This record gives sequence, structure tokens and C-alpha cells, in this order.
Amino acid sequence: MSNPKAHAALYRWTGGRVGARLPMVTPPMALVTTTGRRSGAPRVTPLVCFRDGDRLAVAATNNGSGVTPGWLHNMRNDPEVRIRLGTDESAGVATEVNGEERDRLWNRMVREHPLFGLYEQRSPTDIPVVVIRPERELGVRRDDADSTTRRLRTAIVVSGLGHVVHNVSEFDAVRASAQSAFPLAVTAAFWVAARRPTRAYLSALIAWALVVVVIGGGSVLPLPIWPFEPAQTMGHYVVHALYALAQLPVLVVACRALVSTRRPPVDLSGRV
Repeated sequence: MSNPKAHAALYRWTGGRVGARLPMVTPPMALVTTTGRRSGAPRVTPLVCFRDGDRLAVAATNNGSGVTPGWLHNMRNDPEVRIRLGTDESAGVATEVNGEERDRLWNRMVREHPLFGLYEQRSPTDIPVVVIRPERELGVRRDDADSTTRRLRTAIVVSGLGHVVHNVSEFDAVRASAQSAFPLAVTAAFWVAARRPTRAYLSALIAWALVVVVIGGGSVLPLPIWPFEPAQTMGHYVVHALYALAQLPVLVVACRALVSTRRPPVDLSGRV
């Protein structure tokens, strides 16, 4: 993916199921966070990584351009990094290697990922190799229930805000409070239960979101089958459209989680 920020965002959102392995890439990809040497801000870069015992090795190929990438400058300035494989993340220390150790790792990288050999031919200088020693082992079929819970709860909060915005805009204060009580109570119950997202829970959450989409969004359709709102205004249409759209994050996250329960977890252990 040519856009590192979009790649990193997609990687995090899917727990590494998308973005961890690209076409023609055998080893896994990791998200490596360095500290900007000038800004001091965190900088996230997707990098192909290779296991070397309890370490992970990465190469500053920069597509064979011979230009040192910014993340390597950051590592040289501050070797403390964070590295993420799938849903698993740890702090680590980066060390640039040279001599025989660099050659050993580089030769193994080329064998595992032949595209690196092409980069070597293009590059006017030897491509730097860095090893990162994480505080703990990463990416070996780790349960991603915690990250699923975080995504579900975020989506459920968006859904709850949709209820509030709809009812406050539609009714007076007293009626809005009464109309909001039930959906907000249901939303709160789903938020709490997201700690253990079972298949039954996910199915119920999807059903609830669909009901809200149909009732909330469908009630403004100018059809005889939806006689709920006889007098429509453009503002009314907009509010109901937003109300329905606020449920889409729940549908997307819950459906993805439900599908993931049917397949084995992604294996990001890699080979070197």
C-alpha cells in the first residue's frame, strides 16, 4: 500500500488480517512506531519483518533508492520503539547491525523475500539492517478479543449518540428524555456485554442495529408502507439519515467479528 498512514490504519482496524501480508510478500509486516527526531511525535511505519530468535529484523530498503528512510533516522536518534504484529504490541529496542551479522541477516532476508534482492541491485550502497528486541514475544496466534471489544464499544457509543441526536431534534425536552430511555438502556447493556462478544451477543447486536436502521431511517421514506411521519422537511430527512448512519459502525464491526469467529486466527509467526 503506497500510503503508510492508510496502511497502518487498516492494519490496526482489522487486527492485521488486512495489511499484514501483501501480494508477493512471504514474511509478515509489522507496524513500527518511532519517535520523530525533530517533532518528537510518534511515527508509524509498516515494515516487512523477519524473525531472528527472540528478535525481529527489518531492512531500510526504501525500494532500493539508496536514500535513508525517515524511520531509520528516528531509530538512530532514539532506539526505543514500539512494534505491533497483528493485535499484539510491545515496546522494544532497535539496534543497527553491521559486518557479518548484517550480512547473515540480509542474505536470509533475500532468500525469504526475493524482492529485496532487486532492491539490493538498485541501491548504490549497502542496505541498512536493524534488529528490534521486543520486551515479549509477539504475533504468535494471540487472542484479539480485547481489540474486538474496543472496536465494538466505540461503535456502540456512536450508535448511542445517534439515538440522542435524533430524539433531541425530534421532540421537546421531556418527551426526548422518555423516548431516549429505552434505546439508551439497550445500548448501555450492549456496551457492558461487549466484554465477552460471543456469537449470540454479536447476532443480537446486529439484529438490534438493523431494527434501528429500519425504524429510524425507514420512517422518513415517502411510501405508503411507512406512514409514521406524514409531514416531512429536509431537516427531518437529514436527522433520520444520520440516525441510520450512526448504526452502520455497529453493523460493520459486529459482522466482521461474527465472521472472524468462524475462521482460525491469523498466524503472524513468520519465518527466517
